[in-house]
Amino acid sequence: MARSRSLRCVVLLALFCGTALGSRASLAQEATDLPSADENLSSDDQTLAPPPPPLFKTVDDEAVRRKAKPDEVDPYAPIGIRAGAFILLPRLEVGTEIHSNAAHLAVPKQTDLGLRLKPSLSFASDWSRHSLSGNATAEWLRYGADDGLSTRTGSADIDLKLDVRHDILAEFKADTAITQSGLGTSLLPSTAISPQTEHASNFSASLANNLGQAVITSKIALARHTYGDVELSGGGVQSNADLNYYEPSLSLRGSFGSKGARLMPFAEATYAPRSHDQAVDRNGTNRNSQGGTLSVGLTLDDGPIWAGEMAVTGDYRHYADASLSDSFAVGLTGKLIWSPTPLDTATLTTSMTQGETSVVGLSATKNWVAGLEVSHSLADNFQLLANAQLALTYNGASGTQAGYEKTATVGGGVQYAFNRDLAARLTAQQVWYVDGPGTTGYSDTSLISSLILQR
Repeated sequence: MARSRSLRCVVLLALFCGTALGSRASLAQEATDLPSADENLSSDDQTLAPPPPPLFKTVDDEAVRRKAKPDEVDPYAPIGIRAGAFILLPRLEVGTEIHSNAAHLAVPKQTDLGLRLKPSLSFASDWSRHSLSGNATAEWLRYGADDGLSTRTGSADIDLKLDVRHDILAEFKADTAITQSGLGTSLLPSTAISPQTEHASNFSASLANNLGQAVITSKIALARHTYGDVELSGGGVQSNADLNYYEPSLSLRGSFGSKGARLMPFAEATYAPRSHDQAVDRNGTNRNSQGGTLSVGLTLDDGPIWAGEMAVTGDYRHYADASLSDSFAVGLTGKLIWSPTPLDTATLTTSMTQGETSVVGLSATKNWVAGLEVSHSLADNFQLLANAQLALTYNGASGTQAGYEKTATVGGGVQYAFNRDLAARLTAQQVWYVDGPGTTGYSDTSLISSLILQR
């Protein structure tokens, strides 16, 4: 009996040992099938997983760091509508304007409330090589007390760029703008009861050739300017058809510096004659002229901090009629954008032109405009806005309307975005206008509120 019990114990012990040895052998075989640590490090097909993100973030101006990344999407910027290879950005502003002097007259001052409607549509292509972009904007301002002061303005532009070769770029542009002059300016007679409408259109084609250390650009263009009639008190009308003209032009520009340079000086010369629809104006004067401009300046492209260009421009005109003396004007022209921080932007715009006039003995009006717009973001959806502008117009050295007209404008406000599709804006603006000798000018204070719908 004892022998039988011992035999069973030996059999159980043998079975246990066999099972343990089999399991050990199986584990050893699996271990030999796994790649070694050296094999893991040298394998090109396997990479180590990135470490998990930290549980807590440091709060060192999160808004600045978010805006500093150009690849990140602004949570309050419109995303647009995809239409094939184009992105459409529709926008609609609806609001009111309250003016302390809606007619822009020295006396009597007339307070009026206007309804403002401003639709616009921008688009841009999503092509890999060429590009097509444009914008169209219209604005209606309808006053309640005096509908004769209501204005209708707008603008549109389109820009096509074709990458002909790696060093040759062709560009085609077209733009048009409709503006209206207020009753208080010297452009209109004292009996005017409606503003003067000016329509300007431009078409151009250019070819830029990159020569490595210089870029040579040639351009041909055609400009068209028309001036609307003005209604007078008593039922009369002042016709301004004798001011309408065509202006073809030919330009040659040289920019010096390698491609992608932050600072590139340039020089540009333009020949631009003017031909009027009517051979002589209302005073029997032939105002056709030969003229041109010469500009010398700098183009800046320093990342997000500086962008744009500024030039010193001289404009000269020689008139067909001997009674009109040659006219020359010089000034700054261009646009500069300065963004010292991701939250602040300042835009400086300057221009200089010589405009048409019907004043006897005066060759041209000389116009200088300088404007500054500043914005500061308190948050992604909350901005502070400010603007200032000074405009000077020279109307000759003699006559009842001679001298310098000066218009100063200052304003400021806020804009708050509720989401990507809806924002609100409130701004206040003050305008001072001082005419030449013999007039007193005017001032106007306005408050503008708008709801902005965009997509």
